[in-house]
Amino acid sequence: MGHLIATGVEEQGHQISFEYVGKESKQRCFALCNCGWKVEIESFLNPWSVIEVKVRVARHFEEVEIHPRNAAAHAIFSFSPYSD
Repeated sequence: MGHLIATGVEEQGHQISFEYVGKESKQRCFALCNCGWKVEIESFLNPWSVIEVKVRVARHFEEVEIHPRNAAAHAIFSFSPYSD
């Protein structure tokens, strides 16, 4: 198990971060944009969660008419579990 780490990349004023709620098996992860957008990342415990983040961030940017240089640049995956 692991967790997502935000890279801090900013696209036209939009920056993604991650919020972890709950503990252990009940933990959930949300991607947040500083504009108020928020979506759950269901696969956050797995390395392929960066692909889910890429797809969801790309959709968000399309909705707000942003054309990012690299939607995949907003998250990296760590194999170390998240802890408070």
